[in-house]
Formats: sequence, C-alpha cells, structure tokens
Amino acid sequence: MPTTRKRVESQVPSKYESFLERLRNFCTALAAVQDLKLVAKITLKAMIELIGVEGASLFFLHGEEEEYFLLESILPQGTTDFPRSFGKENPVFRYFLKERTLIFREKFTAVDGNPEWPDMLKSMDRWKAFCVLPLHSNGRLIGIVTLGQKSEGQTYTPEDRDLVSIFGNLSASALENRKLIEDLKRLTSHIERVDRLASLGTLTAALAHELRNPVAAIKVFTQLLPERFDDPEFRNDFLQIVSAEVDRISTLLKELLEFARPSSPRMEAANIHTIIESTLLLVSTEAKKKRIRIFRDTSKDLPLVPVDPEQIKQVLLNVLINAIEATEEEGKILVKTRPCIKSNGQTYIQVVVTDTGCGISHDSLDSIFRPFFTTKQNGSGLGLSISRQIIQNHKGTIDVESEPNKGTTFYINLPLHPESLL
Repeated sequence: MPTTRKRVESQVPSKYESFLERLRNFCTALAAVQDLKLVAKITLKAMIELIGVEGASLFFLHGEEEEYFLLESILPQGTTDFPRSFGKENPVFRYFLKERTLIFREKFTAVDGNPEWPDMLKSMDRWKAFCVLPLHSNGRLIGIVTLGQKSEGQTYTPEDRDLVSIFGNLSASALENRKLIEDLKRLTSHIERVDRLASLGTLTAALAHELRNPVAAIKVFTQLLPERFDDPEFRNDFLQIVSAEVDRISTLLKELLEFARPSSPRMEAANIHTIIESTLLLVSTEAKKKRIRIFRDTSKDLPLVPVDPEQIKQVLLNVLINAIEATEEEGKILVKTRPCIKSNGQTYIQVVVTDTGCGISHDSLDSIFRPFFTTKQNGSGLGLSISRQIIQNHKGTIDVESEPNKGTTFYINLPLHPESLL
C-alpha cells in the first residue's frame, strides 16, 4: 500500500515543477522574438499571470539620455493620465541608482521614513504601481517594471518577490540583447548609406563628364536648326540624335537617383541580368575614361532570384568600381553569370566579375572583407565589408581569387531557395 505522502506527490504537481514549467515557457517565448516591444509584452503578461496583478507597465532607457520611455503596458480598462516617460530627476530613479532591489508601496507609507519617500509614493501613484522592479544590465539601470495591485486586494508575498526578481533578471538580459541587435541594425544601415554615398560621389563626377558630350551635341544642332530647318535630312538627323541623347541622359539620371534613394530592404523575385545591366550603365563612363572594355558572358534562361535589387546593385557597384580602379588603361573586365550547385545541394545563381588589374597580394587577400581594411589612399575600407554583409543577409556567399599583376575574380553566389531572408 502506498503511503499518503506518495499518493499526494503522484497526484499533485509540486510548486517547484510548476515554476520550472513556467520558467521554461517564459525563456522559450523570449528566445523566439526579436522585437523589443514584443519582449516587453511577453514579460508583462508573464508577470501578470504569475503574480496575479491587475496591470503592469515597462519603461525602458532611451539611448544614453537617461530618459525612460513607456515601452509597453497592460493596464486595466479606463486607466487614464498614465505617464509616458520619466527622467533622472525622478526619485525612484535616484533610489534605484543606489539600491538594486524591488520596492513596495507599503514601504513609503511609513511616517518616519526618508524625506524623499513622499515623492516616491507620488511617482508610484501616477504609475498605478504597488510594486516597482528595477531592470539592471551591466551595472546600468536600463528600465523598470511597475506592477499594479494584486487581485482581490491581496498583499505581495516573499515568494512573489523572488519570482518577480527571477523573471525580471531574465527579461533585462533579453531586452538589452534585443536593444543591441536593433542598434547594430541601425548602425549597419547607416554604414551602408555612407558607402552608398561614397559610390554616389564617384558616379556623379563621372556622370558630369558624361553629360558634356550629349549636351554639346544638342546645343550645336539647336544652333544650326534655324538656318537648316528646310533641310529634311538635317531635321531627321536632328530628331534621331537629340532623342537618343536625351534618352541616354534620362536613363543615367534615373539609375543614379534610384541608387541614391534610401530604401528599406525589399525582397522580390528579380532578374539578375537586369540588375547587372543597370549597374554596368552606372559605371560605363568611368570605364570609358580608362578605355576599359567590359564583356558579358551571361547564361540564358536563368530563373528569377529572390533578392533586394538595390542592395545587390550596391554589391556589384562596389566590385565593379574596385575592378575599374585596379585595371590599367585598355584593360578588360568580364561579367559572367551561371547556375551553380554547392556541396550542400543548394542551387545558386553565380555572378563572376574578373578583371585584368594589378591583383591583390597574398598578405592582403585574407583581410579585404575586414571593416576599414584598405590599400587605397582615399578608401574607407567599408565597401567590401558591407558587400559581404549584404550577401550574407541574402543567405549567399562572396569569395575572391587573385594573383598579383594578373587580376582578380569575385564570385557572388545567391541562393535560389533561401530558407529565410531579412
């Protein structure tokens, strides 16, 4: 016959097992999301269910301003005049700079308390808070969680204190990590923009040179038109030449403006040859100045590839500008496309750019994708680093082979069926 104790243990899950299950579910939920506000919402929902409170809110540090903004809140219906932020002058903020433990409303109702306690009580009243939990990370107060009154007017227990502290510490780490990820994305976007503007400067100078010839031709024909208007052959030539030159100028400006326009990542099924042609148009003037011939060897019937066309154009532009700068006058550049199957069985579209330039030394070859590494006098060292990041975001690869004084080849591999993208 089993003892009474064993029967009870077999029928009723222990509080410890229940807590572990909640903790597991909480950690799983946090790990599954990347959005900062969603992490805050999951945290508040878990604490409301765990402690049984009527509402909760989370304030989070904004940058280095020591200003805390309401990131997320779950409040009872009818709640009004809820604060949206607080600053370093707030007495609760000053308290948490010295103390790392959560605080309860009851503490500040004591008559013989600290002179600052009445002001702290006012802050908690504005937040509808009966408990405030500090969120610390790396020695910084990165936020606070305010918890409302417990259901049916119950008081907070020592067990509640422990549970809130454990879940609060986990959420602080998750929030800080998501914030770092968001900051990194913003920084990466800014660096990409800087690199794009640097390329734009090169292209604009080349475009200004390119525009001189068609504008001069149009001007000459326009000046001759009054005296030769009755000549049908002249009029026909005039229309054809001017129309062609205006179309070319219009196309160049359109491509340049599209490249300069900031845009969010936009994945679509695109024709890689269309992207290549629009990029070659942008660098054609720079190539002409050095009498460099650009050849194409494109594979027919390549399928559409899921990419952000403007980002891939930025990668190709970086590679092509480098190739033109490295190639002596009257050199050659070959742009080739072909299908490619990697050892993992994945099918890729491969773009190969080969130049007859000065090549890259073996010492430098391993470093060319490293941020700020450059062998140019005026180079930033960001172009190829950004290019690799863009290709990695597309779940692809970019590789290079080079021999000094013989030339360089870049291999850009874009998967046809990536598992997930940006």
